[in-house]
Amino acid sequence: GGNAWWKLITIAAILGAVAAGIIVIRNGIRRRTSPGSSTSYLGRLVTPAFLLLVPSLIVWLNHQLTMTGVWSAVVQLLAEGLFFIALAWLLWGAMLALAEAVIASRYIREHSLNAQLVRLIARALGALLVLGVLLHLSNRLGAPLYSLIAGVGVGGIVLALAVRPTLENFIGGLVLVSDKPVRIGDYCRFGDEYGTVEDIGMRSTRIRTRDDTLVTIPNSTFSQLQLTNYDRRRRWLYDTVLGLRYETTAEQLRYVMAQLRGMLIAHPKVSSDQLHVRFVGFGAYSLDIRLFAYIRTRNWLTYRAIVEDINLRVMDIVADAGTAFAFPSQTTYLSRDSGVDDERGRQAEAEVQEWRSEGQLPFPDFSEEQVKVKEDRLEYPPKGSPDYKPPATSGETAR
Repeated sequence: GGNAWWKLITIAAILGAVAAGIIVIRNGIRRRTSPGSSTSYLGRLVTPAFLLLVPSLIVWLNHQLTMTGVWSAVVQLLAEGLFFIALAWLLWGAMLALAEAVIASRYIREHSLNAQLVRLIARALGALLVLGVLLHLSNRLGAPLYSLIAGVGVGGIVLALAVRPTLENFIGGLVLVSDKPVRIGDYCRFGDEYGTVEDIGMRSTRIRTRDDTLVTIPNSTFSQLQLTNYDRRRRWLYDTVLGLRYETTAEQLRYVMAQLRGMLIAHPKVSSDQLHVRFVGFGAYSLDIRLFAYIRTRNWLTYRAIVEDINLRVMDIVADAGTAFAFPSQTTYLSRDSGVDDERGRQAEAEVQEWRSEGQLPFPDFSEEQVKVKEDRLEYPPKGSPDYKPPATSGETAR
């Protein structure tokens, strides 16, 4: 090419010595820093920083050795290309180092979803900077810039189709970041399973189930599940039905319900808000009483302990009332049949005949006048309660 061989050998030897020096310095820094730390990312900037100085060395050698012809153009092109490549490398490493420095602060956990999001943003910004440098290099070299951008766009579409599952998981991770239905350490229900969230990444979520098994779920699937976060509830619901034996009298039922209400009101871990104890119906083999109350705790194990205490107190109240819990059974009574009360039967028949003769038979329903006469005539609340009010005295009282 019109140049002496010793000039080419000199340039190659000097560049080889510089490359060896950069490698030695880089390895020395790596040995003195821990992998994955923010200082290790700063150490990675040494190589591209030194490479930024190499193009100036190449240009100086080209001038000192008086290279001519095609080799001079090659050396000049090598210097310019190396400068932009080193610049892109430096920008990429700087963004990663900045992300690790942010994560190293005390406000972000290293393996949390926020840390993954910071790394993702840093990589995205770094990629944009690298792309801008490469496009500028392409423009300097005379390559068709618009064609290159179009090619990058088509390649991006093909790449997006190829990595669609990864993109879905990434979008699912963004949904978890924005909505925050669960956080690390929360006990939740996902689908039909229960567990504690141990890690939320940009691709998957790890949950420790109740049988101490670690389950990894892709974010695209996890974000679409029905999630119940038990650690976010303000209190736990205590809702149960007590079945008492049919031999229990009405007065015994009143005693049991009054004692249950008093016990729940007095309990320091039971909220009086919406608390109620009611006789709700006649079951197939029991008289059913429903207990409804909110327990003042968020912890599952504490809730279980409080419920245990309440249940034992319920057993004591039922025993004190002289009754017992019912269970599915059949009882056979052997006794002398007392028959029916003939006198009361004749009185009832005579009263029905009187209704018929007066045109007041309440079938299929009471007339409007009968409804007005009988309406609001029962005593409620019953006589003896704090809110008792005597019924109206005008008109006919209900039978």
